[in-house]
Amino acid sequence: IVRAESKDGGTSWSQGEDTLFPNPNAAVDLLKLESGNLLLAYNHSMVERDPLAIALSTDGGATFPHRLDIAEGGTMDFAYPYLNQTKDGRIHLTFTSKNRSTVNHAVFDEADLLKTRYVRHVQVYKANGRFGGWPANHGIWNWEDEILVGFSAGYHKDLGPQRHAIDRERPEYHWLARSLDGGQSWQIEDPAKQNMLIPQGKSLHGIAPPEQQAPEWLVCPGNIDFTHPDFA
Repeated sequence: IVRAESKDGGTSWSQGEDTLFPNPNAAVDLLKLESGNLLLAYNHSMVERDPLAIALSTDGGATFPHRLDIAEGGTMDFAYPYLNQTKDGRIHLTFTSKNRSTVNHAVFDEADLLKTRYVRHVQVYKANGRFGGWPANHGIWNWEDEILVGFSAGYHKDLGPQRHAIDRERPEYHWLARSLDGGQSWQIEDPAKQNMLIPQGKSLHGIAPPEQQAPEWLVCPGNIDFTHPDFA
């Protein structure tokens, strides 16, 4: 993993420097916690996306002495981690596994990580022959105990070890997973039923669902209250 630092809100950055963390050409996520400490989610390997680990720094990123493996063994493809901290202080981590056929959710406290105690692992989405991927790209939001995670749902196809196992000739859907109890249980929602988030464009990994037609774009009327607590 390469590290760069900005001291002016992202206007300028230091030269990238190698860290001691390995990386198998996989996504990472770094979150500044309410305590000011830094939490890193990454794959602790140079060759595989296994294990998926978190590491905590209490000195501004100079060292990361507290490390815990969240998922390891079996599928060897724990990927696309995304970190978020809710108002109650709990830390939420979403990530994919099993060739993106499963979206996972782990919940833990900073105090637990400092003591390297147990982290609860909850399965968000799983379906035979399907994949659920890229929750970090779609986003995660929370309102107290309500958590909303977006992800792509498509069809699995083995294209060999060097490519994502995606059937690019079948539809890809943009779904939402919602929890009302702080991440302990989840329900899958299809926003296309409300004519929203209909997949389209060249960024799709499959094809646009033929049964869904995206509405025409409308000019924003303005007067949006970006400070409203329901704004996401």
